[in-house]
Amino acid sequence: MERKEELASRIQMFFPQITISDFEFSREEIHNIIKFQKLQLLFIDASIPDLNYNILLSDLFKEKCEVILITKANNSDNKYCTHFGVSGLIYLPINTANIVVTIRTILQKINLLNSKLFVKEIEKASATENIVGIPTLSGIEYINTRNIIRCEGLQKCSRVITVDRKNIISSYSIGNFSELLKPYGFELVHRSHLINLAKVIRYSREGFIYLTDNSRVPLARRKKTEFLGLWSCL
Repeated sequence: MERKEELASRIQMFFPQITISDFEFSREEIHNIIKFQKLQLLFIDASIPDLNYNILLSDLFKEKCEVILITKANNSDNKYCTHFGVSGLIYLPINTANIVVTIRTILQKINLLNSKLFVKEIEKASATENIVGIPTLSGIEYINTRNIIRCEGLQKCSRVITVDRKNIISSYSIGNFSELLKPYGFELVHRSHLINLAKVIRYSREGFIYLTDNSRVPLARRKKTEFLGLWSCL
């Protein structure tokens, strides 16, 4: 209870526009909230026993509800931020800076999703499920996966190259991006290179893949058969 009251106090201090409807931390209560209430933002305690994140976050996605996971920094459950689309993490013990940056970023996303201009843009692109959050040095940047050409692994971070030639430096590793983007048609063709298969224009006998931005990336020998099979199916 003390943790919940402390979190609520800091949220109200920095985000008075947020209305806290209730504190519900049991598995059954969370599913009831999803079913009977229209929420835009839900905080989930990662310590809830036997919580099925796959089903829960799938339901929340259908209801267009953003999720913040409350967790210890070294908790193995943090992987769900990548696997199942958790919008952000608040680490324990509670830290004001972490709360403010995380919630502010997600509120910006909610406002963006609610804007008429964004809705029109998404209708053109066909679906909001193509939007992913990319952690950067200043917060989280939300981008349509169709606008990503490739990701390049750097030392302890990654570079994301987009169709508008904007390079985003992210704290995610290339492995994190592989897990995040594989469902959207991306393939790790080299230990340092993840590509959008829809952006491939040709493959050379020298072992290079050429992309729509005129860049080229090497294809690992062990990945050649798998890549050619995937590319031929597009």
